[in-house]
Amino acid sequence: AYTQNYTFLPGLLSGLYFAGNVTFSDSNARLRNADREFSLPDQADIVGNLSLGWENSDFSLRWSGNYSSERLLQLNAGFLANGLARDDGDLFERSRWSMDVNARWNVTDGIQAYFDAVNINGAQDQRFFLAPAVGGIYNQIEDYGATYQIGVRARF
Repeated sequence: AYTQNYTFLPGLLSGLYFAGNVTFSDSNARLRNADREFSLPDQADIVGNLSLGWENSDFSLRWSGNYSSERLLQLNAGFLANGLARDDGDLFERSRWSMDVNARWNVTDGIQAYFDAVNINGAQDQRFFLAPAVGGIYNQIEDYGATYQIGVRARF
């Protein structure tokens, strides 16, 4: 993880900041009745986040990106007869990179206006069976598109 506030820069540039983190993980598991190894379900080998923004006491603007590598969701979800011995029926989720933007404006001490744009690049949730002979068979694709929110928060 790394975070840097650029307060040493002159003028308006002193409000810039950067933050990033990445996690690398690796796992292996084996079932007693199957002669193969696989990653632990729901574990992505790489997960990372980046954030770049500018803020002061009245205003904040931030861009963020989030990445998750491909991950195993379920063993033999395709219910293949030989599924425990082979990985053809295993269900996976494709890697995903999504981006968000948000802005905050402190109108007064007790009132804040905000704008959030979530998944602005339209990242999809793509799930597939491995099926090595054909390069993967899609099980489902969920496409939520971007979501936008605008609002006001008040503190009493």
